[in-house]
Amino acid sequence: MRKLLLVLLFVFFNSYASSDPLLVVTELSPPDQILVNEKVTGKGTEFIRAIFVKANLTPDIQMYPWARAFRLASTIQNTFIYTIARTKGRENNFHWIGPVSHFELAFVALKERDDIIINNTEEAKNTK
Repeated sequence: MRKLLLVLLFVFFNSYASSDPLLVVTELSPPDQILVNEKVTGKGTEFIRAIFVKANLTPDIQMYPWARAFRLASTIQNTFIYTIARTKGRENNFHWIGPVSHFELAFVALKERDDIIINNTEEAKNTK
């Protein structure tokens, strides 16, 4: 099981004293991040909005394809990203705040495909 986390990309969160909205990026990932009438919403998004309200900050939440959201969060100062898997490779690149949700990885196949037998991830890499 992996946890998805909100990421804080600037160090001095409490000392940020601007009334300008802070850029927050995410991807389409129902039910946590969805687009309704051109507004980013969903279970995870509303959780993120509540955090910003408590911090007296205004989020400018924008939805992008994952690669673009990750690039923006990695290159633009004072940018937040959610939800993102916390991996060893990303650990030192971000300031991690806390879990937004969790998910479990699984393999899915048609019930009729009794020829597919996967016991571990290495076997899955070799399956066509």
